[in-house]
Amino acid sequence: MHSSTFCEYSLRYETSQIWEWLSVSEKQKFKQWLGPYWTVTRYGMPLINAHRLRELFKSGKLEVHSPLYKVSYDGDKKKFIFQHGNKKQHEGAYLINATGPANRVENMKSTLLQNLLKSGVIEAHPIGGIYIDADKMEVISSKNPHRNLYTAGHICNGMLLDVNAVWFNVKSIATLCNHIKKKI
Repeated sequence: MHSSTFCEYSLRYETSQIWEWLSVSEKQKFKQWLGPYWTVTRYGMPLINAHRLRELFKSGKLEVHSPLYKVSYDGDKKKFIFQHGNKKQHEGAYLINATGPANRVENMKSTLLQNLLKSGVIEAHPIGGIYIDADKMEVISSKNPHRNLYTAGHICNGMLLDVNAVWFNVKSIATLCNHIKKKI
């Protein structure tokens, strides 16, 4: 395991708390300057998988193309046709989307989220995801006085830090459940 990954694992509980203390502008600076490094190093990859990927890259069987502009499937050739980078066209029998989910709620491909956003039930957070009360995991909206709407996971990515980590989702959902239990 890389030493920075070890540090991030060791400090995962502290970094989540520190993230909550940061202002929006401080979070934006972190995302801009350190975000890519944090994202790449915080989750360790088993060494055997790294070796497998290296061999696939060396053999030319695996390539990474970014940004991706257009993708279609040619049924006759049984290949994907896509445009990437400087609009070059490429063909491949397999296509892997490894981009992960969108960070901004406006770009998340969910009819439910888009309808909640349009109606004002949820509001986009400037860093990503939506506004929530992190002490309750309850959705906050200045346009919508309704309560009893809760969330966890990636949609909280602006207000919270490790939203895709299992330990963090267990903690968040326990917080949510405890709050609901106190209300009833």
